[in-house]
Amino acid sequence: MREVHPVFLPSQAIIRNLPLQPELIEVRPCSPMAIRLSSFKGIRVSCIYKYWERHHTRSLVLVSLLLVVSLSSCRRSDDETPVDPDAIYTSAAVTANAKFTVAAGETAVTELTQMAGQPTATLLPPTPTPPPTAIFIPPTPTPAPIPTALPYACDWAELMGDVTVPPGTNLPTTADFIKIWRAKNVGSCTWTSQYALVFVDGTLMTGSTASFLPGSVQPGQIIDLSVNQTAPNVPGMYQGNWMLRNPSNTYFGTGERATDPFQVLINAYFSQSPENYAYDFGINYCAARWRSQSGPLGCPGVSSDFNGSAILLENPNLESRTESRPALWTRPNSAPNGWISGIYPAYTIQDGDRFQAEIGCLNNSPGCDVLFLLDYETVDGLTGRLGSWREFINGKTSLVDVNLSSLTGQSVRFILTVNNLAVARDANAFWLTPHIDRFFINSVLDWTQEGRSPTSCDGLRLFWTSEAAFRAEAYSCAPDQRNLGGRPLSTDENAQVFEWVNRLKTFDAEIYQARPDVPIKTQFKFSGRGIAEATNADIGAINNFAESLFLSIIQ
Repeated sequence: MREVHPVFLPSQAIIRNLPLQPELIEVRPCSPMAIRLSSFKGIRVSCIYKYWERHHTRSLVLVSLLLVVSLSSCRRSDDETPVDPDAIYTSAAVTANAKFTVAAGETAVTELTQMAGQPTATLLPPTPTPPPTAIFIPPTPTPAPIPTALPYACDWAELMGDVTVPPGTNLPTTADFIKIWRAKNVGSCTWTSQYALVFVDGTLMTGSTASFLPGSVQPGQIIDLSVNQTAPNVPGMYQGNWMLRNPSNTYFGTGERATDPFQVLINAYFSQSPENYAYDFGINYCAARWRSQSGPLGCPGVSSDFNGSAILLENPNLESRTESRPALWTRPNSAPNGWISGIYPAYTIQDGDRFQAEIGCLNNSPGCDVLFLLDYETVDGLTGRLGSWREFINGKTSLVDVNLSSLTGQSVRFILTVNNLAVARDANAFWLTPHIDRFFINSVLDWTQEGRSPTSCDGLRLFWTSEAAFRAEAYSCAPDQRNLGGRPLSTDENAQVFEWVNRLKTFDAEIYQARPDVPIKTQFKFSGRGIAEATNADIGAINNFAESLFLSIIQ
């Protein structure tokens, strides 16, 4: 059990160099102000201290020192002189040699009281030594790891985008199209004209499996890689994969390891357009290179593109009607005097070729006012114009029929152009089934009929398509000429017409058919190679045959 010795210090005593440890002191304040004993130098204390004795051998010395450092009594007046510090230290030394008892403690208090009455020097507190200033040394930051640059191979490509026919494009079966990828040389080697774009796997939609680059492509340069292709004739999804090949027969492509191919992915669908045209500009519209006043355009286009677009409509809503045959919708760029133009691949004109289309404005285009242009360019760079037609929204369309015989034998690139003449947002021009039909000689039969309806004028032409085959084209001859469609004749129909041609010679005929409402008037010219004169039975049979063909086409 530890002993507790109460020690009473004079009020207002100054403690200096007190050897006691703070945790051995119990403070009982004599004033309302709490006293901190974190430092014992120069602190005036007015308290009662209790010392817990830990080592009896040191108790006397420590208590004696505590007593002798008191400089004045608890109630010293302001005019008393402070005690000399040296006398205090001497007294403390003498007292330390005495045996510690309660009486000794009382004697020490008495001595301190007597000393308080003697004149002493003022004890000034020493200037406190400032605590050492901590210097913050920031830790040395660990340097961030430097990313190791991916070492680019000699041959490496980056796909920048699909210029034409993006993945998933819908194209009619048998449609010709140009697939263009935009690629960047991100390798360290130059691609030369000995590099080639080659087919590797999937569906081959072209007759050629390799296409050499047109020139050198330095590292960092961009090139458009293109392949002419044809959609399969069976509907479905088709994908073909292509890669670049260097002169050492090493294949490379795109991606993180230059192993990803360039892809062509299309959805081939059956179109209502006749498949027996010599050339179909509508079906093959993505084989053309389209551009507008704003620059090159992709194919298929986007109807909201301010730069213009070319889009194939399967069931177009024309200004005069809704059609089941496809129409090529050509939109100039959205600017005053905007235009759009498509340059098709070279085509060799043959005897009997004619360019045919129906043109006009799409429905819901109240400000439509456009100019259609049909031009051509030879492989030598010579250009010419085959026709121009102005169309505006008026509920009517126009039939275009251009004889191409003046270009027979030449290889030309046809150019379809539309110029905007009014409101840009309504410049919705269409070419309904633009195509080239081939007729080896003049028509076998030109047939027209009036009166089937009060305002109608119907027409039909039969053309040779081979030495023993024919094709029928229906059209409206009033109030304007427009194509209503056509089809090749069946085997039995070909045989019947061929029999008439070889037996009858050329003749004209005119037939009136009386009806209660209005008489029907029919006129036709038949071009035969035979020598026989046509009888009334022949004339009636040919007339009925032509009327039946016309109705089968328009229904």
